[in-house]
Amino acid sequence: MLRPAAMLALALATAACAQGGDGSEASHGAYEESLTGNNHSSGADDDPGPTTAVSVGDDASTAAGDDGPAMPPDLGTCVDDGDCELPPGACFQSGTCEGGMCSFEPAFAGDPCDDEDPCTGPDICDGAGNCVGEPSPCEAPHASGGTCQDGLCMGLICDGGWGNCNGDWVDGCEITLDSSEHCGTCDTPCEAGDHATASCNAGVCEQACEAPWANCDDDWSNGCEIPEGVANQCDIDGLNPDGCWTPYCGQSAADGATNFGTWFCMECSTCHVPGAGQCQWCDHTSGRWYPAETCPCGAYEDLACGA
Repeated sequence: MLRPAAMLALALATAACAQGGDGSEASHGAYEESLTGNNHSSGADDDPGPTTAVSVGDDASTAAGDDGPAMPPDLGTCVDDGDCELPPGACFQSGTCEGGMCSFEPAFAGDPCDDEDPCTGPDICDGAGNCVGEPSPCEAPHASGGTCQDGLCMGLICDGGWGNCNGDWVDGCEITLDSSEHCGTCDTPCEAGDHATASCNAGVCEQACEAPWANCDDDWSNGCEIPEGVANQCDIDGLNPDGCWTPYCGQSAADGATNFGTWFCMECSTCHVPGAGQCQWCDHTSGRWYPAETCPCGAYEDLACGA
């Protein structure tokens, strides 16, 4: 006779999803033989009546009604106990051959089993022939929102401010996105070029120029490239620390302005202020100081500052 067993309330520990197969919900395994019989315990009617095929691991609600015991498998006729061996992971003990039919008793509650679903675990027998397991959590460090599919966590989303920069969900979202190497997103550096500073604050790269330099081209890779408003820094050819004109960001149509794309150079209005080691006259054609050897006698005054 089948030994009755009460269902055991189990507090199952959580477990990470194990590697799975094709992504669909795993079905319970069937035995190699046709499972089409019923319970062949002693005292049964000669006519067993309608039978139900039950695979190892089918739960009680499928096999024998909610919270009921599972029906043992039917391996057909037997000659000896060797014909009543069950595969590992079944929730019935290997049976005995009685009157040409196998008879089984449930495995003990807590015995390990396998319900062949990679998204549940740990799987254990309930003492009534059922293999039960809680759904495995689908989670990773600093991530949430995933679902277990065939043993794999799918659809995980990083928590705010964290990134899965190595592409491996085993260690979850392992990088905080507020560093100079990973600012806002993975592998997005927060940098500034010459004459500038940069810092990543809450995932936002904040860059600033060092006075008096300006980022006229909005390209932080070359930093702040123009000493805006500083006299004697440019000439007709562009930036030149020995020039006598003044650079500014933008474009200008004013008289005396020479445009250079994102900035312009303006003729110096202080042509009577001498540069160090230079004559005090600025050449309005070139934007350069007249050479020092031309200073005697003020020979270039009319050319430099004439009408």
